[in-house]
Amino acid sequence: MRQEQPFDEFCVDSRMRTKILWLWLLVVCSFSSLVGAQAEGTIYRVEAAHGLTAPAARLISRALTEATAADAQALLIEISDGGAVMDVARPLAREAAAAHIPVVVWIGPRGTKGGAGGALLLTAAHIAAMAPGTSAGVAQPLVDVSSSFSATTQQQVVDDFATTLRGWQLEHGRNADWADRAARAGAIISSEEAQAATPPVIDVVAADETELLQTLEGRIVKLGDGTSRQVRTLGARVVTVDATAWEMVSQLLALPTVAFLCLVLAALALGLELSAPGVTVPGVGGVVLLIAALYGLWEAQVRPLAIIALLGGLVLLCAEPLVLAHGGLAAGGLVLLVVGALWLNDPSRNPGLAVAPLALVGTVVVVGA
Repeated sequence: MRQEQPFDEFCVDSRMRTKILWLWLLVVCSFSSLVGAQAEGTIYRVEAAHGLTAPAARLISRALTEATAADAQALLIEISDGGAVMDVARPLAREAAAAHIPVVVWIGPRGTKGGAGGALLLTAAHIAAMAPGTSAGVAQPLVDVSSSFSATTQQQVVDDFATTLRGWQLEHGRNADWADRAARAGAIISSEEAQAATPPVIDVVAADETELLQTLEGRIVKLGDGTSRQVRTLGARVVTVDATAWEMVSQLLALPTVAFLCLVLAALALGLELSAPGVTVPGVGGVVLLIAALYGLWEAQVRPLAIIALLGGLVLLCAEPLVLAHGGLAAGGLVLLVVGALWLNDPSRNPGLAVAPLALVGTVVVVGA
């Protein structure tokens, strides 16, 4: 005869089967969530809104490090200002080309002039994109060779740099002739011309970030280490790498226009302190502005002799209330400020980062009055 199973044992077995079932369901749900999150992934995003100066390059490099550590689907670099310090932009381009995650460079929005920095990063990017109505490049070579080198050495440096740009373009199936021309003689190209070239200079024309991410879905790119990776952007979470407070301030100060205005304000504040000793506030403010201006000019990598001219103008402006030269020292100071401001930026080394004419004219009118 069949033995009856005790009721207590039956209850224990039932509870055990229930626990096992719930544990199995928990494992399945966790695995599904993990797979879903991995499928969606993340897109890291960083914006170069004030040109490719040294502080901006450090921000982009930090964003690339964070995106790589997170194994992001891609790093999206948005360029909305074409100014660039070439000694900073070239190493950044090499870092982007050798990245272990896809790097997408987009010049936008409409009307943006990507300049030399945009041309370099577009060439180095795994995926190059532009918004309609934008441009990239400058009308001068992307490589600046010191005149102290011999003609043979200069030509070799230019050839090596042009070969690097051509290699990046060919690796991603893009037009290499344009990159060679931009490196050797300079070339400006619009987004429409870049897309119409054979083969195209860029991969995508997209009006905004949403359209860009939709267009990138499923693209396969070849990374710097030789491996290939498929970019999955639909449903991906976009993580913006924001600049810290110091990074924002340093980016602004690295613009020659801002640094120049800080220097002029420093001269006015120090002049006010010298004309009425003991007030203290203008003196302290003037010293702070002077330090900020010198830091910005150092980050912008401007001509050293131009800085000397600007400082000379500052000294003359500050000396005017002490000597009472009836405006003679102030006039000389203004002349030195104007000469220094016009000569401050070297277009071959820092294209697109000159002092704004409106700021210069406004300074002369206000201080002169």
